[in-house]
Amino acid sequence: MKIIAAIANGPRDPFEIEPCELSAPRAGEVMVRVHACGICHTDLAVKLGHIPVPMPKVLGHEGAGVIEEVGPGVTSFRPGDDVLMSFGSCGECSNCRDGALGYCDQFRAINLFGNGPGGSALRRGGSELGGHFFAQSAFATHAIATTRNIVKVDADLPLELLAPLGCGIQTGMGSVMNVLRPQAGTSIAVFGVGAVGLSAIIAARIVGYSTIVAVDVVPERLRMARELGATHAVSGRADDPVAEIVELTRGGAIFSLEATGVPAGRGELHQLPACERHQRAGCGAAPRDPLRGRSKRRGRSGNWHSRRRRGRCQPPAVYPANDRLLPRRSVAARQIRQDLSARKDQRGC
Repeated sequence: MKIIAAIANGPRDPFEIEPCELSAPRAGEVMVRVHACGICHTDLAVKLGHIPVPMPKVLGHEGAGVIEEVGPGVTSFRPGDDVLMSFGSCGECSNCRDGALGYCDQFRAINLFGNGPGGSALRRGGSELGGHFFAQSAFATHAIATTRNIVKVDADLPLELLAPLGCGIQTGMGSVMNVLRPQAGTSIAVFGVGAVGLSAIIAARIVGYSTIVAVDVVPERLRMARELGATHAVSGRADDPVAEIVELTRGGAIFSLEATGVPAGRGELHQLPACERHQRAGCGAAPRDPLRGRSKRRGRSGNWHSRRRRGRCQPPAVYPANDRLLPRRSVAARQIRQDLSARKDQRGC
């Protein structure tokens, strides 16, 4: 069928909005009419060539929409279902069998390079077009996904608010709930409060941290962090942000999360006083970071959990919990709705 997609042709070229052809869903697949899609740092990193992926390609991996068609053998979903899309996994390797879907042996092949049986479902001008990005390629009016990377949600929930659950929100919340796994009443410092860091703040409030310190260089982000549950906000441009955190937490945060993706943020995290019971996690390694690839280390700086993919989340399990934890009338939901309405008014539509 004919669809419209935003095509990434190269690092220096703007996205091109062009008509494409999308094949019908194959066995185990569904076709989703995309209602909303978040824009993740990974999308931009691939577009800019920081993550080498063959171009041209249709990106987008925080998609949400309604199923229009199901492929052969699909019985757990049907046309008309509201669904969220997330990352893909093979379902056959030892990590998938153990429930660690984010550590699938084929993670890069499936999610970055879009490798799948039968090749890409997208074509442009008669030639195959790179697709199946994170098993969806949701920067388009329609996307092909698999039953392994979609989750049904209630039809009355706002898809434009739930779409980022596919990556950023589950990564931040999962890093707190599944990786750090704190006891109530402890302290945490979150470095970087973009989408991932703010989601970590929400999770920290839910699980009952007594002291939640947000660290960032953008004042608007710090204000939002306070609204979403941070008890304190520290500017990363302060003379000595580490000293401020130590004072606020009476000796240093028991838990720390790095969500900036830059070496400076991780450097400040490791300057915090630490002992054996301290837990620290990074949501992604920064470029040329010497810690890249190390899964965990133990030492004078406490326990370090590196590269916690998707916060160790299993989308079918985390989505139902998150749509209960993010009420429609929350501060975040109201703010996002206001922003969306303002942008529509500016466009005159």
